[in-house]
Amino acid sequence: MPYDPSKSRRADDAFNLRGHLKVQDFLSPEMTRLIRHYMDLSLRSGRMEISANEVIRGQFEQYGAMLSESLLSLLQPRIESVVGEPLIPTYSFWRIYQRGAMLRQHVDRAACEISVSISIAVEPKDVQWPLWVRGIDNRARAIRLSTGEALVYRGVEVPHWRDSFAGDVQYQMLLHYILRDGANGQWAYDGRAACALSPTHRTFNNATGEPR
Repeated sequence: MPYDPSKSRRADDAFNLRGHLKVQDFLSPEMTRLIRHYMDLSLRSGRMEISANEVIRGQFEQYGAMLSESLLSLLQPRIESVVGEPLIPTYSFWRIYQRGAMLRQHVDRAACEISVSISIAVEPKDVQWPLWVRGIDNRARAIRLSTGEALVYRGVEVPHWRDSFAGDVQYQMLLHYILRDGANGQWAYDGRAACALSPTHRTFNNATGEPR
């Protein structure tokens, strides 16, 4: 589905005002169950690694899984309808947070010009772990995402963080894009030739994996 600016006017006005927008019913319950199942299989099969990133050290995570890379492309038109501009995918990422996890306040690297954080599952189910953002209007807001909801935000402009997680486990998927007509064209596919390739297939230096 190509980008259609006539269908995005209301959404991108709200997005551009703050630099972020919560999207309800972003993924269906069936899709979130599929993603969680895939993440569990990735964890059990050893495909996830323990993060050494100082922003979120010690949590299980995976860069560019086949399912998340597929969704990176398939969901692109919907993200474009929020942002109001055509995009290019960079990379996908997902993480399983454990009790006590904290996300330090930060902004993302250039490959995350447009970021999407999607709640996949949480235990206990009544726990909501706020994702704090400081919008381009300089107001800090706590965004609470239920399963299947997403936050679309300008990753390199909007500082974001999480306080200590009080639940048992949180499954989160992140999709990242750059503006097609913007200044970060070198980050298309995160320096890879295409989606679904590993980070080792980046074609230039200085493209270290620092997903958020």
